[in-house]
Amino acid sequence: CVTPSVPKATLMAVALSMNGVDFVETGMNFLYVAEGERESMTMVPRSGTINGGTMVTFRWGSEEEEEGGSSVVSGGTHQMSCVFSSVEEKRGVENQESGDSSSSTSVDVKTRAVVSSSSSSVSCLVPASSSGGTETVRVTLLDISNGVALGTSTFTYRLPIAVSSFAPEFGPAEGGTTIVAYGGNFFNDTVSGGAFCVFSKATAVMATATAVTARTPATWQSPSSLSCKIPPSSSVGPIHVSITFNNMTLHTYRHPFHYTPSASLSKVTPSLVPSTGGTTLTLSGLFLFGGEEINPNSNPMCVFGNDPTRRTTTRGNILSPTRVQCATPPGLTRMTTNKFNGTTSPLVQLRVSLNGVDLARGEVHLTLFVQPMLVRMIPDVGTSGVSVQVIGYGPSVVNMTNYNSSEANIQCRFAT
Repeated sequence: CVTPSVPKATLMAVALSMNGVDFVETGMNFLYVAEGERESMTMVPRSGTINGGTMVTFRWGSEEEEEGGSSVVSGGTHQMSCVFSSVEEKRGVENQESGDSSSSTSVDVKTRAVVSSSSSSVSCLVPASSSGGTETVRVTLLDISNGVALGTSTFTYRLPIAVSSFAPEFGPAEGGTTIVAYGGNFFNDTVSGGAFCVFSKATAVMATATAVTARTPATWQSPSSLSCKIPPSSSVGPIHVSITFNNMTLHTYRHPFHYTPSASLSKVTPSLVPSTGGTTLTLSGLFLFGGEEINPNSNPMCVFGNDPTRRTTTRGNILSPTRVQCATPPGLTRMTTNKFNGTTSPLVQLRVSLNGVDLARGEVHLTLFVQPMLVRMIPDVGTSGVSVQVIGYGPSVVNMTNYNSSEANIQCRFAT
């Protein structure tokens, strides 16, 4: 069938006749819209949970037109409503002899619509899913006063969002920390503008419009994870993190993110280490959580090397607000070079991260050496106070005197 010409936008019932005289009501409606209106009409958001409660808003024209004062409705009093139509098709194999064919049924749910004060938009509250599961429904905006359908769109019901955790849970106040949120039923609604992380003051019970301090775009990774960057803060302390997938409904994690002072690294002891690994290092710097306390959720990591393709890490422990301890990994190789007294010795850049993501300010370097082969000791018998010579060979024996004197710390250990 081809739709006839009509003078105005309206919703019309469709009937079907096989002989041009007897019509059978199909129970279906066709929505007429004005030329160009279908392209300019938008409804956001286009998705929400099956529990309902999402507020959808119809707008006509571009943002520039809305700011110019264009109206959705004008003149008189208009009673508006949104009709949510869930259509379930029952498909079967057609049998011409028996007259069986596909059939469809629809269940309409109406909710009251509210016209904005500027008449540039109309909003409706989405009801709970009639099927109790995920589905896409048709949304029709009706002007009940005139019996006119003003616009139509679709809305997709999603399973309830669950945010179970995010990591890391703290980072420096200058921002830029990439956090990963974990949970279930995450979706990527690009039609409604995509996912966002929303940050609000920790004093607020829930993240409301008045409490929101910043929002950053989120990258959808999977139905159970997404990532976003933490914005900068002028002070240290907690902040709530919420996630929105439809640019409307906020899902807040129960534990806040904590802004901390920037960590800094200034020294490592020892700085001369064998390439075999296993050396316990003590890193000195400033590793505070708030005032003078240590972050209870710290997950310190020592990062060896400045080449991301060759970088290696080891877990560490925070001993105090000024000391972190970790061990060198096995198989360290030269990452860069440094000259001491005209010679070149292999160096490895060392940095530290307290949350496993952000690197502390500052860096130190480790000088690598190969353990010597010890072959002889003269004398090997005597009393206390005897001067003993240990004889061996290897590149480190030859070059040890050329290393920085502050790094070399040659000692003999006598043990029973």
